[in-house]
Amino acid sequence: TSLDEVEVSTEPSASGEHEEAKEDEQQARERRNKEWRDMAKGICQLFDQALPFRLLYPSEQSQFQVLLDQMGESRKKVSLSNFYGCAHLLRLACQLPMLLLNQYQDEDLQQVVLKPILAKMNDLLRFLQSHQDRYFPQRFRKNNEAEEKLEQKWIKRYGKKRSAPGDTVSESSKEAVQ
Repeated sequence: TSLDEVEVSTEPSASGEHEEAKEDEQQARERRNKEWRDMAKGICQLFDQALPFRLLYPSEQSQFQVLLDQMGESRKKVSLSNFYGCAHLLRLACQLPMLLLNQYQDEDLQQVVLKPILAKMNDLLRFLQSHQDRYFPQRFRKNNEAEEKLEQKWIKRYGKKRSAPGDTVSESSKEAVQ
């Protein structure tokens, strides 16, 4: 028999299958990357909202106020997550489940929305833990003169030091930060 007489199936070809598998893998990678980008964007937005009221320790409040004053009008265009490190992100991670539960009261919605968010956050926390030397330096600084003046002004005005993150924030505290 000649080669012309032999019927060989050419559909789908091995090289075609290989190319299709590579395309599927690329699309899956792009989907995962988009999910991570969307999550990072959402975490940054939540971080910016929660920072002044939930994530800063009392001693950090005056530093925050000085930063806002220095930023002036540009503060509306810049994410605060550009200035605060992973220690503050961990503070948010500790509060995230409760914040999300308060946001999504419906149990079905909780399953659809919360599970993937918390799973991704757990992945991020595992990554941070495995790279803690890089992302959690053990150096802290004292308040500078401007920050110390603000802190003393606060104490003089309200008769006490600032409350810790997560404490109930009074309206006067919110005004002082804004």
